[in-house]
Amino acid sequence: MSLLTELALLFRVRRQMFRNNATHLTKEKILRFVLLGGIGIVFFVLDYLFFHRIISYIAKIDVLDMVEVGTLLVARLLSMIFLMFFSMLVFSNVITSLSTLYLSSDLGLLLSSPIRFASVFTVKFVETTLNSSMILLIFGLPVFIVCGQQYQASWVYYAAIPLMLIPFIIIPATLGTILTMSLVRFFPVKRVQQVLAVFGIILAAGLVILFRFLRPEQLISDIGMNQLLRYISQNRIPSAPYLPSTWAAEVLMSLLEGQGATALLNLLWLVLAAGSIYVLALLVARAIYYAGWTETSESRTVKTMKRGILTERLLRRLPFLHPTTRSL
Repeated sequence: MSLLTELALLFRVRRQMFRNNATHLTKEKILRFVLLGGIGIVFFVLDYLFFHRIISYIAKIDVLDMVEVGTLLVARLLSMIFLMFFSMLVFSNVITSLSTLYLSSDLGLLLSSPIRFASVFTVKFVETTLNSSMILLIFGLPVFIVCGQQYQASWVYYAAIPLMLIPFIIIPATLGTILTMSLVRFFPVKRVQQVLAVFGIILAAGLVILFRFLRPEQLISDIGMNQLLRYISQNRIPSAPYLPSTWAAEVLMSLLEGQGATALLNLLWLVLAAGSIYVLALLVARAIYYAGWTETSESRTVKTMKRGILTERLLRRLPFLHPTTRSL
């Protein structure tokens, strides 16, 4: 079978599993789904109202009735939001990929089947990405919708949102997966969670440093007209130009301003970066994934055997059990 045929087969199996779970819902699953869905809807609405008020205000800010800086402020806000989402997605994918790539019960069957490793890894990667990207849909879509409404964007803007989100989500998902594979390969499984805790602290510190690099205080500082004009002309989105968060923000802001060529260029940067990093992740997986998964499986087997030995010793010490029962 070709690679595409294998992927179609695996995704068909996943779809059938989803249908089976959907048709055999228990009361607990229904209650959990309703509860989580209700919380998600509430957060979506509140997020929309919050950013609608903020963006509606800052988009109309004028300086001495001569220079409108609202677009600059909205661009800066979008850049910061995308940077926050990017950092959160990296950490979320690190945690999620640990479960889907190493602790999933179907890995033994998939890896022992004649299906290509690239197909198995791709399916698990898609599963990881979908499971850890819901936060972006809940908290990000209201912001994008508000920006489109405020600037009276055309249908091209709304059609470009999913085209921009797909490569933007793939990049942190791939980075998180690479980091997880490296951790599991070079650290004992029982210490991976401790390493993730340290990584979370480092990520938070890095996020603070990046925010300082963005210089958010310039949004509210008192500056002169000449300095403001120079600031606007040189820094429409004043942030690191090679961050995926900057490319994503540029895609949306360029479409809002009618600059289709700039939006397309930044979208191509996102697609190119996503494809390149995924190829790198696949190469890394070929080199270190199987060894890490084997060690994880062996450690889980040893723990199970130890529990079985302890249970066997306990049963042998019970005097009221029949010898045949104890031997079983």
